[in-house]
Parts: sequence; structure tokens; C-alpha cells
Amino acid sequence: MGDTAFFHGDYDAALLQYQVALQDSPDPLIRAAAKWGEARIYYAQGRYNETLAALQTLITEYPQSPQFSYAYFLQGFVYYRLENYPAAVDSWQTYLTLRPGYLDAYVQELRGDALFSANNYAEALSAYTAAVQAPALGDDVTLDLKIAGTQAKLGNYNEALALYDGIAARAGSDYVKAQALYEAGLVNQLQGQNEAALEKFKFAVENYPRSYYSYLSLVALLDAGGTVSELDRGLVDYFAGQYAVAIAAFDRYLEVNPTDNDGTAYYYRALSKSNLSQYDEALIDYEIFISNFSAHPRWGEAWGEKAFIEWTQKGDYNKAAETLLEFVRISPANSLAADYLMSAARIYERDGQYDKAIETWSRVTLEYPGSQQSSYAAFLIGVVDYRRGNYQFALDAFKRSLALSSSPPDRSRAMLWIGKSQQKLGDFTAAADTRREGQNLNPGGYYSERARDLLVERAPFRSGDIREPHRQPRAGARRCRCLGAPDLQPRQRRGFERTRSARRRPARDSRRGILGIGHV
Repeated sequence: MGDTAFFHGDYDAALLQYQVALQDSPDPLIRAAAKWGEARIYYAQGRYNETLAALQTLITEYPQSPQFSYAYFLQGFVYYRLENYPAAVDSWQTYLTLRPGYLDAYVQELRGDALFSANNYAEALSAYTAAVQAPALGDDVTLDLKIAGTQAKLGNYNEALALYDGIAARAGSDYVKAQALYEAGLVNQLQGQNEAALEKFKFAVENYPRSYYSYLSLVALLDAGGTVSELDRGLVDYFAGQYAVAIAAFDRYLEVNPTDNDGTAYYYRALSKSNLSQYDEALIDYEIFISNFSAHPRWGEAWGEKAFIEWTQKGDYNKAAETLLEFVRISPANSLAADYLMSAARIYERDGQYDKAIETWSRVTLEYPGSQQSSYAAFLIGVVDYRRGNYQFALDAFKRSLALSSSPPDRSRAMLWIGKSQQKLGDFTAAADTRREGQNLNPGGYYSERARDLLVERAPFRSGDIREPHRQPRAGARRCRCLGAPDLQPRQRRGFERTRSARRRPARDSRRGILGIGHV
């Protein structure tokens, strides 16, 4: 019971169960397991001194328990958190002695980190080297970065630079490349090779603007007297979240290049202004960008950004929907077109303009029948009609959704609501038949399980057949009244209807389908 409560995050209940087991069980293996659970809870709660006490009891009193070696493993983390790095190194070494051949690469890397933090660079290098030599999955690029940094601390600059060159050449991630270039530039500065350092900093800024290490390279470049394009400077500042200085850089760039530019500065200046809540100014930049740079790869996304501001920040639902509809009119073959139709319909629906919402969703089913959104558009039409009491229209829409659906989850969704509509129309036999068919379309999925519940007149989430424990919403998760599940509570709806909260702001660098309500 303690382990189950711990798994669910109920630390108080778990701790109580562990303490009961410690007091009442005559079995030393159970007491050892309880002491191990107690230590893990203390660690999860940040109670490090109590964690150490529990681990020491486990080590001293239960040396034959299965948790004995694990106690040293966790002990190392506790000491590391307490910045007692030599003790962490010793604990992890003891774990390696007790359990060789299991986590050697990982634990040697942990030892290297602790030794590095203790300024014991020679032994850190030995630990990192042992980690590289131990069997492990994946690339050693992260370890190579640590080894290069350790070599630099030891004054072995040429060895460090050779490692950084190799990392930059083989790394698949731009972020890793940017880090290697930045750290290599610092090594060049330690060697007194300022020009070589400036070259590396500038290359990172110009080629990997999304990485924070490129921002650090920009700072180092400017501090050392280097120069860079104001456009590149603005991009790096933007991705580092330095929106005000990004705007200033874009201003300087556009002042010098008012016509000879590809629109990038306008687009990212608009994003920067939006992130600073300068919405009117951002809308002006979006208008300029949309009107003049239709060949830009971010052109389609700019329409969505503009509509998002008009909708959520300016409260102009009609203008936001019209912006998206205008995009579809101009660029009907664009990959964003169906998404934007879905979004425009959702905006109308949120504003209570249900007829316009239905009309717009209908366009998705007619103009983009092969898209992933089409079956969901028909489904949402059915939900609106169902809520308005137009059950025959709702039934027709749900049948249309079924016809457009190809995946088991989508088909089971349509079948559930077909049955609900048939029941409202008084056709109880047809409703039962539909539910019997729907319960087998996607076993384990919400809609099939709900169909089974309705067949036996059981309330949602009361089934003894559900094997997974109920999960609480993620921290920070928003609750919203989502279309398509009027018989569920908000917490229950989340995850079953693929909708977004009207006020949800997408991640800064995730621009596709910004308003695509029909997607998770």
C-alpha cells in the first residue's frame, strides 16, 4: 500500500504505511523495503538530512536486503544536493563496487560531475573517461562536452579544442553545436587567440540563433569588440527572451534596410512586441509582413498569430475569424487552411455565433474531406446541434463524422454520439445497437468504454474493469468547458475531446496551427 501511495504522489499516506510496516512487520525484508520507501519520500520532499538518516539505518541494519546497494546510489544524490561532493563520489563508488556492470557509464558520469564540482579536475577526467569506455546506449556527445570542459580546466587547451571541433562536426543538435562553439571560443580567449574566438562566437550567432549558447556567444562577441548583423542579433535576442533589445536590433536593421529585406525582421519584431503585450504595434508589423512577404516560410503562421491577438487580446471575435477565413480564401491549398477554418469556426462558437460556426465547420467537411480535421468538424457540428436540441440534425452530423472517420478513436466517438442522438429521438433500440457496436471499436478508449457504461447504465469512471488508477491533472493544466462532452465534469473531459482552451498561449517557437482547436 505504501508503494502504491508513493506511485500516486500521496507522500503522507505512503509515509504512514511505511512507518506502520516498520513498526509491525516481523519480516526484516519488509522493514528494509519500508525504510527504503521512507528514504525515497524524504528525498522527494527535499528533506535531505532525514533521507541520510533513513539510508544510514538501511545500510547499517539491513545489509542483506535487496535495497542495500541502492541506498548508496541514492545517498550519492543526497550528498550532491548538499554540495558534499567528496562524500557523493564515495557513495557512488561504493554502489559501483556492489553492483558492477549495470549502470557503470551513468554512475561514472555522476562521479565525474561531483569531482568537477569539487574542482578535482584530474580525477573528474578519469571518471568521465571511464564513463565513455563503459557500455552504454546513445551518443557520447554530452560526455565529450564534459571532457572537453575538464581538459580546458586542466589547461590542456589543444585537447579541449580538438574535442570541441569533433563535437561540432558530428552533433545532430544545433543546440549542442552552439554550445561547443561557445565553449571553444572561450578556450581560444584563454589562449589569447581573440580572432579565432570571435569567429566561433559569430558562427554560432549566425547559424544557431535558437540556442541560449548563441546568446552567450553574442554577449561574448560584443564584449570582445566583434560585430554582427543587426538581424542576426535581433533573432538571437528574441529566442533568448530578450524582447526589448531584439526590437531595438530589428529597428536598426530596418532603418538601414527599409526595402531590401525578406520580412524576417518584421515577423520577429511582431512576435517580440506581442510577447511584451504591445499588441497594437505587433498587429501593424503583422499587416506589413502579410501584405508584402507572401513567399516567406512564416507567412501562413503570421495570419494565425494576428488572429490570435485579435481574438484573445483585442476581443474582436469577428475580425479574428475573418482574418483566418481571408487566409483560406487567398491560400486554400496551404497546409494550414483546414486548421484555420477549424479555428475560425471555434471562434464563432465561443462568441455564440453558432450558425456561422456550423457553416464554417461544414466548409471543412466539403472543401477538405480527406483531412484529419474533417471528421472532427462534422462531429462538432453535431455537438452544437445536440446542445440546441436539434437532435435529428445532430444525428445526421454524427453519421457524417462516422463516414469521414478512419481511426478507431474517431469512429467510436461518432458512434457514441449517434447513440445519444438516437436516444433523444426516442429510438432506444437503435441507440442500444449503436452502443453495442461502438463498445468494441476501440477497446480501452474513452468512447468505447463510455458506450459500455451507457449500456449498463453506469456513471462515468465507475467501472471495476478500469485498471489504471485515476490520474490528477498535471500541475498547471487548464480546465475548460470543451465541446463534445457535456455529460462530463471538466476534469473528466480533459484529454477526451481534442480541444484547446481559448486563452492557451502556444510555446514561443511552436507556430503551426496556433489556433488549430481540433488538435492536441
